[in-house]
Amino acid sequence: MLRFLSQRRRSRNIILIGFCGLMVLSLITFFSVPNNRLFGSGVIARDTSVLAEVDGREITVADFKDRLQLFAGRGGSLQDPATLMSLRMRGVDKTVLDGLIQQKIMEIEAERLGLTATLDELRERIRRNFSEDGKFIGEEKYKRALVRNGQNWQSYEKALSQSITLEKLRGLITSAVQVSPQEVEEDYKRKNTSVDLTYVVVQPGDVRDKVTLSDEELRSYFEKNKEKFRINANQRQVDYLFISQERVGKTVDVSDEELKKRYDSTDQITEARVARIMLRVLTPADDDTVRQKAQELVNRAKGIGSGKAEDFAALARGNSQDTTTAKKGGEVGWVKRDRNRPNDHLQRAFSMNVGEISDPIKDGSNYYIIKVLDKKKQTFEEARASLLVSARNDLSYKKASQIADEARQMFLNLKDIHKVAAEMNKKLNVPEDSKEKIVEVRRTPFFSEGDSIPDIGSMQAFEEATAALKNKGDIGVKLGVPGGFAIPQLVDTRGPHDAEFEEVKSKVELEAKNDKAAQVAEQRARELASGASSPDALKSAAEAAGFKVETRDGFKQGFGLTGVDISPKLDAAIFALKEGEVTRQPVKVKDKFVVAAVKKRTEANLEEFNKQRDSLTESFLASKRNLFFESYLSGIRKRLEEAGRIKIHEDVLAKVFGDLGEESAP
Repeated sequence: MLRFLSQRRRSRNIILIGFCGLMVLSLITFFSVPNNRLFGSGVIARDTSVLAEVDGREITVADFKDRLQLFAGRGGSLQDPATLMSLRMRGVDKTVLDGLIQQKIMEIEAERLGLTATLDELRERIRRNFSEDGKFIGEEKYKRALVRNGQNWQSYEKALSQSITLEKLRGLITSAVQVSPQEVEEDYKRKNTSVDLTYVVVQPGDVRDKVTLSDEELRSYFEKNKEKFRINANQRQVDYLFISQERVGKTVDVSDEELKKRYDSTDQITEARVARIMLRVLTPADDDTVRQKAQELVNRAKGIGSGKAEDFAALARGNSQDTTTAKKGGEVGWVKRDRNRPNDHLQRAFSMNVGEISDPIKDGSNYYIIKVLDKKKQTFEEARASLLVSARNDLSYKKASQIADEARQMFLNLKDIHKVAAEMNKKLNVPEDSKEKIVEVRRTPFFSEGDSIPDIGSMQAFEEATAALKNKGDIGVKLGVPGGFAIPQLVDTRGPHDAEFEEVKSKVELEAKNDKAAQVAEQRARELASGASSPDALKSAAEAAGFKVETRDGFKQGFGLTGVDISPKLDAAIFALKEGEVTRQPVKVKDKFVVAAVKKRTEANLEEFNKQRDSLTESFLASKRNLFFESYLSGIRKRLEEAGRIKIHEDVLAKVFGDLGEESAP
């Protein structure tokens, strides 16, 4: 043991603390290809291109992909454009990169303070995690236990070292943070006092359709806000050839051979039989504690640490807070696949193997652990309809792209956009009098950056391509746009100017109606608040005015109401009320106005508080220290950013994802 631990000295400076510490446990249980080894040495090719730098320390593409894979899941491939697109649309790329930057900051700070994990600390933690009857199980058993669970010891030790370092750094930085008995009691009261509510949410959208404005009122609004509607950017107008993918699709034939080929090469699993363990997070402050409990259950189910996996069904019966499934050993039953809900914890089963147990999954306010018991695959005949839609979409996209290439070449030769459209439609056997031509000529209004263009919307690629056209008549590149492809030609340009009313009338109408609707919504809410003297009176008045009345029993501070974001201001107004009282003024939460009445108020049980005082003090202290630590790290990052010592290489990040717009059909 001492022999292989001594090799760690050569790599002590490589410390990657995962995502402000919140990802450390996931990293420990997640298998990835290692850079360095504790029990031996080896070289595996990894992309060492520098993606970002933190005070001179590099974050490589390999680091980024390792962390990105955590979010893609074991069944998700980073080689799949659809997976990458999904991750990017969810903002996972930013989350991952921010986490890597944060871990570098922690690495720097830990080394500055001399807090990196030592060999003795790492050795002791391994012995503690892998022991039987108080004795270390031995090197070979230790490695085999990890391999059985789809992990490798190199990555485990790297993450374990990170965890120890983070504990030491957090412990030192937060050691001076303390709490008073009064703080703990007030926090308990705040979390455990509850009320039963009747409430009404009035928002501009509820009254907007009833707002009517005359041309005279719109002109008056425009005159009062002329500066708001001034066009400050250069504008351009373009004609463009539009090639309709939908209409091309009607000309595409798909053979059974093509469908069978797609069936054999794609995942046709439609149902999975799943068991789960659910742990509730009652308040945001409990999140870390519940997550750690979930990770402990995962380790027990996988045999991590003990070398012997425990029965998942037994763990579910003894620990799951989903009473319906717990008594059945956690079994949920058969779950249908829904590709529109990739973040649903049950849908994760489709990226896992039968028999596999997940890491903790945060879904809503709860943590889940799932196990895949079985899967069902649909037959070719069952899949035919969806395969046909997919194939036609792919083939029509490819054919429309080819038509657009040919049309652009003709456009460059003829220079006449209308003639090109006519010639292409003729070649594609589209009748001259058809109202569904495959190639059309469309014209945009004058637009500038960020404007929404009819049929296209606000599209950066279209803006950039047309901005590159400098002279009237210049022809642009082929672009993917909603519904097909476009080839633009510059018609005219104009500079910044004071807008005329007719030029921006649609914007004026939108802004004026929004402003008026907000005023009306606030007035309606004030009328409800001032006119209601009790919960029942509020209910009657709201229903008479056509507003939806909501109720919520057992409402506590720190939780949102249906249709309303969490708001400390709203919490304060509600919990200042006695039973039977109504808020005298509506409370504004973003653009919404809330009027609430307390039907029943239940004060916190101080006898129960006294029984739990020690554990509550410990939990509150941990929460306060977490906030302090996060603030401490944020301060360091801000200083580094202001000094220009954090650099992100956007060009390298772009290469990781590639040009998804060109690789995948819309």
